[in-house]
Amino acid sequence: MQRARCYLIGETAVVLELEPPGTLA
Repeated sequence: MQRARCYLIGETAVVLELEPPGTLA
C-alpha cells in the first residue's frame, strides 16, 4: 500500500508540473 501511495503522489506531482496550477484545486 505504501508503494502505491507513493506512486500516486508522484503522478500528482507530474500532473501539477505539466498542467497549470488550480486544475485539481
